[in-house]
Amino acid sequence: MPIRSLLLALVLVSTAGCATYQGKVFQARQLLQAGNPTQAAEMLKPLALEEGKDQLVYLFDYATALQESGQLKESNDAFLLADKLTEWKDYHS
Repeated sequence: MPIRSLLLALVLVSTAGCATYQGKVFQARQLLQAGNPTQAAEMLKPLALEEGKDQLVYLFDYATALQESGQLKESNDAFLLADKLTEWKDYHS
């Protein structure tokens, strides 16, 4: 019985990290699909500018929403920031 509880806790903890990103961008992605990229960009901006392990993917989502809303300069700035972030954090695939 204790082993089952431990395994269940381990599974829940390991899947919680994956769900965090998807949960945070779900509504913004719905707005993009509904044709509201400006609102989506507003939702994604705080996530994109907050330092953290998922900042790069939030920046890509944010820059894409900006591009879809016609804010090309801001979109380019966000993509350039993402590029710099990859250099600073030395990401490897």
